[in-house]
Amino acid sequence: MHKYKRMGIWFSMLAAFLTGILFMNLAGDTYLGKSMVSLQKIMYSGREEMTGKSGYLYYLLKIRGKEYLFLGLLGQAFGGMAWIILFGNWFCLTEGILLTSGFIQQQMSGSWILVLAQMPHMILYGLVYTMLLRSYMVQENEKRTIFFRNWLMNVPVILLGILTEYYVNPWCLKWLYHMIK
Repeated sequence: MHKYKRMGIWFSMLAAFLTGILFMNLAGDTYLGKSMVSLQKIMYSGREEMTGKSGYLYYLLKIRGKEYLFLGLLGQAFGGMAWIILFGNWFCLTEGILLTSGFIQQQMSGSWILVLAQMPHMILYGLVYTMLLRSYMVQENEKRTIFFRNWLMNVPVILLGILTEYYVNPWCLKWLYHMIK
C-alpha cells in the first residue's frame, strides 16, 4: 500500500511540474511581462547580496523558518498529509514555471542558470521535504509525538540549507554571472 501511495505522490508532483511548463508555454511572454520573472533580476540580486545585506540572513531565517513551521504544523492538523502533498505540488508547479521562463528568455542556458542558481540549498530543502513526507507516511497511524520528534530532527538540515543559501548561493550566482558575461 505504501508503495502505491508513494508513487501517487511523486506522480502528482511530476504532473504539477509539467502543468507549470504547460502554463508557461501557453501564457509565454504575456505572463513574463506581468510577473517580471527575469534572469537578469535574479543574477543582479545575487551580486547585491554578495556586496552585503546584513538583514538578508535574518530574512532567510524568518521566511524559511515560517515555511517549515507552517508545514510541520499543518502536517499535524486534520488532513495533514494532504497539506504536505499540496505544498510539494505547489513547489513543483512554480519550479516548472520558473525553469520554463528561463528557457523562454535565454533558451537552454537560461534553464541551466536557474537550476545551478538553486542547486546548493534546494538539495537540502528537498531532502527535508522528503524526510518529512516519509516520516509522516510511516507514522500515519502511530502517535503524533513521533512525527514531531522527526520534524525536530530536520531542523539542523533546514538551518544548514539557510546558511548554504546565504553564503554559497551568492557565490554561485556571482560565478554564473561571470560565466555568462
